[in-house]
Amino acid sequence: MANILKSIQPKKIMGNLKQILRALEDDGDSIQLFKVVGVIQGFRVTEPGVDGEPGIAFKGAPVVRAINMITGEVYDGSEIFLPETMKTQMLSAMEKTDQPIEFGYECGMVRNDNSAVGYEYTYKELVENKESDPIAHLTKLLSTESTVAKLEAPVVEEAPVVEAPKTKAAKK
Repeated sequence: MANILKSIQPKKIMGNLKQILRALEDDGDSIQLFKVVGVIQGFRVTEPGVDGEPGIAFKGAPVVRAINMITGEVYDGSEIFLPETMKTQMLSAMEKTDQPIEFGYECGMVRNDNSAVGYEYTYKELVENKESDPIAHLTKLLSTESTVAKLEAPVVEEAPVVEAPKTKAAKK
C-alpha cells in the first residue's frame, strides 16, 4: 500500500538526506535513492529551496508515484518537486505541447565536497518525457463494437384495427 503525500520530494521520500550523505565516505561516492514516474499537466513556482533557487512544483493529473530504492516504500502524490536538472528537462518537454507529459526517473546522490550542501543529485531517464493521453487506454473500452452477442429486435406485428360497435345516443 502506498503512502499518500501531497507532494513527492526527495526529502519526504528519503528522510534525512544528510544522514544518507554520511554513508558516502569519499568525494564522488554515489547511491541510488528513488525512482519516480507520473503524468504532469502543469506547474507552479514555489518558494526558494536550500540552493536559494525558486522551486517548481509540477502538478500531476494527479498521478505521481515514487519508490524509495533503499527501503522499498511506495509514495503517491499529486505534485512533485524535482532537482534543477530534471525540472529544466520537464519544462522543456511541457513547452512543446499543451497535453499532459509522462515522465520517469531514477534519482541518486553523489557526494560532492565542493557543493554547498555536500552532494548533488544524479538522474537517469526511465522513459522519454512525452505527450500522454491519460485515459486513452480507457477510451478504447468505449468503442462502438460490442463483444456481447447482438440480438435481433423483436418483430412488432400490427394489431388489426377493430371498430367499436356503434350505439345510439340516449334520448331525453
